[in-house]
Formats: sequence, structure tokens, C-alpha cells
Amino acid sequence: MGKSGVHRGSEVKRLVADRFFTPYNDRDAELSLVFFTLTAQAVTGAIVYLFVSGTPQNFQLQATLLVLFLLAQAFSFLHLGRKRNAFGSVRGLGHSWLSAEIAALGLLSALLGGMTLLTLHGGVPPWVLRLGLGAEVVGSLLVIVCMINCYRLPARPLWNTPLTPVSFLASANLLGLHLYLVLTGSAFTFTHALNVAVTLLVLLAVQLATLRRFGFWPALMQLVGDWRDVRLLYMLRLVLAAMVLLALIAGVALGPLFALVALGEFLGRVLFYKLSPATREFGALHV
Repeated sequence: MGKSGVHRGSEVKRLVADRFFTPYNDRDAELSLVFFTLTAQAVTGAIVYLFVSGTPQNFQLQATLLVLFLLAQAFSFLHLGRKRNAFGSVRGLGHSWLSAEIAALGLLSALLGGMTLLTLHGGVPPWVLRLGLGAEVVGSLLVIVCMINCYRLPARPLWNTPLTPVSFLASANLLGLHLYLVLTGSAFTFTHALNVAVTLLVLLAVQLATLRRFGFWPALMQLVGDWRDVRLLYMLRLVLAAMVLLALIAGVALGPLFALVALGEFLGRVLFYKLSPATREFGALHV
């Protein structure tokens, strides 16, 4: 009986994986990239909120951001086919957004590490820490810009749309806001709630517009696989967004709200990578 239950559970997991994840994994968009982009964007968003709010910096705060950002890069490292050749990825710095992204990741890591050391020793003037945090904001914006441009490829028409910048900025805003609130223990205000609601509505509208555009391209539909899977993922994303909006109205605690937002962003990013077929249609450059 026990073995039968375990077998059925394994079958369910396999079916779910085959239905939602295998189609886009076949196009080299692995789950490691989902976790990499979301984690990195959460850190960059939190840094911006720390600067805007004028939060005093301390060792625990900076060390946590550093660890999370290094974890994000570890996720991206798992995506590489030949990890020993990773050093060669910065060779195209002058003409490749991917190389620029790697350089930006390194820059922000160095800034986070430097700020962590400054806060560890203490006695640093507040204006120096403020200046360092401002440098982290610049590094964060560079990371986001490079990430967006890495995916704005003519060969990927569904990524070469407003969906890419909107989804990446929305994740940085939503996840960054909640990470900032968790790290600082700040109160969740009406302004924060309005920010979350507006961001979600804009993101869902852009996703819907992209899917409608996708529906008019039969060649892309054949490449991406089962259209029903895309619709189901979007419906699940809508359900989670509705739950977040209801939680905002009901005044749910920050922990459960953060969990709903994070799960919604996870599904949204899976949907994003599912819309990644390359095409030679419409004059697209195949890369």
C-alpha cells in the first residue's frame, strides 16, 4: 500500500513536470534561470527600497543581501553546459549584453562585499554608507538593464516585446519590496499595498496582450507546444494574483502575502520561459 502510494505520487510529479516544464527545458530554458532571475531581481529591488527609505545600514542587512545575490549567481552557474569554460563568458564585453550582465553581476557583488566589510568594522560615517548604498543602486540598475537586454532578441519574438522589461521590473518591485520589509521589519502601509496591486494589474495586462499577440502567430504556436498549457499557466497566475489582491484587502500578515507574491512571480517566470521559441518568421534574426 505504501509503495503504491509512493508510485502514484511519483507519477503525478512526472506528469506535472512533463506538462509544464519539459517543453521549455527542451529549449535550454532551465529552472535554474527562473530562480536566478527572480532572486537577483529581489535583491536589486530591495537595494533600491533601502536607498529610497533611507534605512541605516548594518552588517546583518548587507551580509544577507550579499548571500542572496551570490546564491542567485550560483543558480545561473547551474545553467551552464560546460562550467569549466565559464570564465570565457566575459570575452564579448564590448558587444554582448550577456557579457555585460556578467560584468554587472560581478560589480554589484563587489559593492555588496565592500559594504558588508564596512558595516562589519563599524565606526564608518553615515554619509560613507549612504554613498556606498547609492553605488549599490547604480549597480542594481545596471544588472536589471543588462538582464532585460539579454532577452530582447529578434530571434525570440515573444521576448522582444514589452513583456520582458515589464515582467523583470515588476519582479524587482514586488519581490524587492517584500524582501525589504522582511529585512527591516518595516510596516506594510497602504502605499505599499497600492504599489503591489497596480504592479500586478499592469503585469497581467502586458502578459495577456503578449499571449493575444502570440495567438495570431500559428508558426509560434507549433513551436511552443500545447497552447492549452500556456493558457492554464496564465489562469493559475490570475488566480494567485486575485488571492494577493484579496489578501491585501483582508490585511493578511506579511509572511503569507510574501509567499503568494513569490509563488505568483515563479509561475509568471515559468510562463515567460515557456514563450521562448525561436523563429525565422517576420524577418527575425536567428541566433
